[in-house]
Amino acid sequence: MSQPQWKDCDYARVIDDLQRLPKDWDKGGRLARYITRPFPIKYTFKGKVHNAWVRANGTITYQGRVFTSPSGAAQAVTEKPADGWETWRYERAPGDWVPLSELRK
Repeated sequence: MSQPQWKDCDYARVIDDLQRLPKDWDKGGRLARYITRPFPIKYTFKGKVHNAWVRANGTITYQGRVFTSPSGAAQAVTEKPADGWETWRYERAPGDWVPLSELRK
């Protein structure tokens, strides 16, 4: 299978995607100053558990999308503004899932 060529690229889509990136997309996420390694997080919303991953640079990957803030990732779940620091939880110790806001203490 050959690699796609730039001539096959949908430039309008690329430009649109670039314009949607958060202003600090290249600096990592808001969690960066609080973490030393990647780890899983979860958010239970309307009885369904949503799993995501905090990457080493502090960004959050959820359903193939990358977010620079916990609240942005939470809004992807709820489809409305949400405080991701309180809704997303990480496992501080085996079985002890606490809000991300605990990292800031």
